[in-house]
Amino acid sequence: MIKLNDSPVPSRAQRPAPKSARFRLNGSARREEIIAAARTLFSERGFDGATTRELAERARVSEALLFKHFKNKRAIYLAMLEACLKSDSWAQGYRLLALKPSASTLAAMLHFIGEKVTTPDEDMRTTHRLLARSLSEDGEFARVIFQHVDETWLGKMNACLRAAKRAGELREGVALHPCASWLAQHVFMMLALTHTPAGCAVDYTVERARLIRETVLFCLRGMGLSEAVIADVYVPDAYALFTAESN
Repeated sequence: MIKLNDSPVPSRAQRPAPKSARFRLNGSARREEIIAAARTLFSERGFDGATTRELAERARVSEALLFKHFKNKRAIYLAMLEACLKSDSWAQGYRLLALKPSASTLAAMLHFIGEKVTTPDEDMRTTHRLLARSLSEDGEFARVIFQHVDETWLGKMNACLRAAKRAGELREGVALHPCASWLAQHVFMMLALTHTPAGCAVDYTVERARLIRETVLFCLRGMGLSEAVIADVYVPDAYALFTAESN
């Protein structure tokens, strides 16, 4: 190897590839980068506030290349929304949807949601920012997200409540309320929003594990389960391995 000033000169094979070559992505990968950049920008500026020029800058592409992948800004927004529905953040949790409807499954689902929305995760926080901004604007993003939640998580939660009623696990005199699952979802959504900033916006005065436990108990009681059943089916420590795998 030739030396110059005692410093080895790398061979052609050892030299780093030109910048243009190192960052040349295929069409699919480039599209994903644009969508990822769009998620962050839309969460900060909203649909109307974000410009295609800013989107291109965030994705480190030209506007011409941006429009090669997407017809217009709305097409980018819709692609970003679809990507949020397929986010890996909840992938493990969907295993719960395959469980038999029961009070035990309901408790596991609520605990899992509590773990997810209070765990520091930038992908999750971005989705929550998008949701909060959507609710303060036209609500389009929120409606699509909530429809998805209704068809998956809430559908399962309602099935669990019906199973609990058949099994006599509700408090005496309690009837199934059509909004019970939605109201529980809203409790956790508020918990998610308070955990969206880098530091939690609320001092709950208890550690995270206790906060999750109390939120789940609050929801299970509000949904009508008896104290004896709750004590029997809700064992937070039993979910530790599952939630650890999903985070």
